[in-house]
Amino acid sequence: RGRGSSNTGGASGKVGKGAKDSRTAPARDPGRWTYKNPTNESKRSLDYQEQVTGRPAWWVYMIGKLEFDGIKLGELLEAKGPGYCSFFEADGTPKSWYKNSGKFDQMMEQAERQSKLAQQLGLPVVWHVADAKVAEFLRQEFTRRKWNNTTVHHTPLAR
Repeated sequence: RGRGSSNTGGASGKVGKGAKDSRTAPARDPGRWTYKNPTNESKRSLDYQEQVTGRPAWWVYMIGKLEFDGIKLGELLEAKGPGYCSFFEADGTPKSWYKNSGKFDQMMEQAERQSKLAQQLGLPVVWHVADAKVAEFLRQEFTRRKWNNTTVHHTPLAR
């Protein structure tokens, strides 16, 4: 074989024992896709989760017992679809009834668990949020709580 015909990536063009292959095996994903009945029956929310993850909403990505909405290109994904703005004030802060219900605390606990696990695995977490003001509030809140491996993107519903 001539130098130009080798597909090993080695500079010498040698093939066989001792030749280095520059191709690397793809990293194994840390979890598994699992079927789960959606917790939200809103078609818009289900469509949004599918938009973010590229998978049907009844599939979630599990790492141990911790659930993410998906994984794509090495990023763990969480989708917060349209409608969350009804739980937040115009300035983006949670409404008192939402905070008092414990649901806001549950959301923050979810984010914290996801952030801690992802940090152990060396993976980033990306929350996609359909509502711009909610996304901005969560971005500030996650920064305040020092969940530096979790990014919040405002990703509008496409449909």
